[in-house]
Amino acid sequence: MKNKVKKVSIQLNKSIENALKQLKKTGSRCLVVLDKKKLIGTVTDGDLRKSILKKKNLKTKIINVCNTKPKFIYKSELSKKKLKDFFKKKIDLIPIIDENNQILDIFFDSKNLILKKKKNIRYNNAVVIMAGGKGTRLEPFTQILPKPLVPVKGSAIIVHIIKKFLSQKFENINISINYKSKILEAFFSETILSKHQKFIYEKKPLGTIGSLQNLKPFPKSPVIVTNCDVLFNFEYSKMLKYHIEKNNILTIVTSKIKNSFQYGSCEVNKDQSLKNLFEKPKIEYLANTGFYIINPSAIKCIPKNKSTDINDLINILISKKYKVGTYLISNRSWNDIGNWVDYKRTINLLNF
Repeated sequence: MKNKVKKVSIQLNKSIENALKQLKKTGSRCLVVLDKKKLIGTVTDGDLRKSILKKKNLKTKIINVCNTKPKFIYKSELSKKKLKDFFKKKIDLIPIIDENNQILDIFFDSKNLILKKKKNIRYNNAVVIMAGGKGTRLEPFTQILPKPLVPVKGSAIIVHIIKKFLSQKFENINISINYKSKILEAFFSETILSKHQKFIYEKKPLGTIGSLQNLKPFPKSPVIVTNCDVLFNFEYSKMLKYHIEKNNILTIVTSKIKNSFQYGSCEVNKDQSLKNLFEKPKIEYLANTGFYIINPSAIKCIPKNKSTDINDLINILISKKYKVGTYLISNRSWNDIGNWVDYKRTINLLNF
């Protein structure tokens, strides 16, 4: 079996955990599933993410989550035209098989990043960390220091945020500041991170998104925006690719949250007689995590020099019939520290 086939193939009896490790190691987005050398199916990072969100055990075998009707080309029918037609459908890889379904080779879409070394990739997209708020939910700490300097395992939370972006090759870091801005400037003047970040100054509070209009130079590619009180652990490049493929003007990173109502819930008729009783019902909803990808054309829709929150911008975009999308991550891929309860929970959970 050719070396490149080995790199992006996995045996059907291997687990979801094995597949996740292999995807991370190779930098691919898709694996072919084999029974020895026989093609059984394909499994993508999206398939694995959906399985995890459905509470599948990481030890679950790949055969139970893969696509068992994969696209392929028989060796006898292989041609440049056929490959080109497949790749027009945005298929990452095409297995080449013989008449006995034995895999012989794999062709990759030249436009994707499969098997390229990630260390050679650099993203020029501007990253904006919104750090201008007062952080009232973390008082009295934030009466003295700005929220981005809240300590998490020995470092300010904003340091963890920046290092995560840098580790994934997003190096155009911008920090929007207003409240206690002098303290933040002094902090960064003493760190090695100062060469990786620029400040966006809010002369007056501009809400959760208003300062993007002051981003210089004005961006030509999608901008990543995040709050300064949430830690994320997922691959930002995959989200960026998703945003572009979906042709969204703005993408919201979301996560499924399940909450249990602590009381029994009564459903009643119009005359107030009891219709049904639900004992401690569970409520599921999609939470906005405070992480976004925003196109330059959306930034132009932000009112000039006016306090604007993200909800305001989204409503403006929807009213103009622009496409606003969502990108789902696992609830294990983010940790909020915006209030003391979540802060303490996060400190106990994280292992930096």
